[in-house]
Amino acid sequence: MPSDRVSRPRTLSLVFGVYFLLMAIIAWYSGISLGYHYSVDITRWTFSVYLLVGVVFLVGILLAALWSTRYLDGRIEKLEGASDAEVEMDEALVVEEPIPDEVPPPLEDEPAPGGDHVDRDIDELLVSLQEMEQEAESAEEAAEAEEPETARTVVAKEKRVSGLMDSKQLGALRKKRVAIAYYFGGPALAAIGAIGISAAMLPGSDAFLQSYYELNTSLLLGLGYTFAGIAAYVAASILLMTRTK
Repeated sequence: MPSDRVSRPRTLSLVFGVYFLLMAIIAWYSGISLGYHYSVDITRWTFSVYLLVGVVFLVGILLAALWSTRYLDGRIEKLEGASDAEVEMDEALVVEEPIPDEVPPPLEDEPAPGGDHVDRDIDELLVSLQEMEQEAESAEEAAEAEEPETARTVVAKEKRVSGLMDSKQLGALRKKRVAIAYYFGGPALAAIGAIGISAAMLPGSDAFLQSYYELNTSLLLGLGYTFAGIAAYVAASILLMTRTK
């Protein structure tokens, strides 16, 4: 199966190729059935205008392709810059583990002077109170350390989702950037064909096309339909190139 960057332009070219074919058939049968006989002046003037319009269309197509290229390059650079900035921020973020406070050694039991056990009991009570206070402080520090960790986890998930969306969009933009020639090649070829027909028929306006006036009518009608199709072709190409999805 063809890649996405080729399949969409091919579908677009197929649709407008069918349009150009139908318009050619309609113009041919209209020229035969209507039987219009355009004069030399009208024929020469009309083909001259068609030749000029074809050149203008061709230049416009080239400018549209150039604008689309710059537009896609700008969006690609923007997404790449945002991705690089996120990577730098992630590398610069250093999570420092909290340094636990050193627990002072418990008070050494000293024998009570004179065999008095009251002082020993008081010392043991003070040691117990000190240990309880240290345990409470350690629990508070652990709770405070968990809160930033949770916040960092949420931010990391959001960055991961945003990064996946940006990478997917970046891949689609790069494919479109490579497929510029596929999108604008069709209307450019149609414009070149219209220019060639107008330039070829212009010298025969006074003799050849007056003898074959049915062909003259068909060509004049067909080229008019062709320019309308080229304009729609270019508009559809720009729309597909610049849409976000």
